[in-house]
Amino acid sequence: MTSITKNSGGVLPWSDDSIENAPAEKGLYVLRSLPTQNGIAFIGYTDNLKKELKDKWENREIPEVAWFDWYTVATKDYGEDLLKKWVEKYSPKLNLIG
Repeated sequence: MTSITKNSGGVLPWSDDSIENAPAEKGLYVLRSLPTQNGIAFIGYTDNLKKELKDKWENREIPEVAWFDWYTVATKDYGEDLLKKWVEKYSPKLNLIG
């Protein structure tokens, strides 16, 4: 069975130091304006969590982000499927634009 293989251990402050602890592995990341379920602004999938989070941090792509968490996955297919399910379930405002 394919599943989440590791996670951030909770919601972390959106900071360079916290991002440094993310692995350079495939997975999902959740960007939040609040550390709660209703604060989810964006959910994404990437092949390299650390690189993607660093890029978003440096470019300030989503200015309201104050918190984040991440989840590594065993396969890309599982990650992309889980992304679709989470976007449907949590309706993050920035995933629904466009």
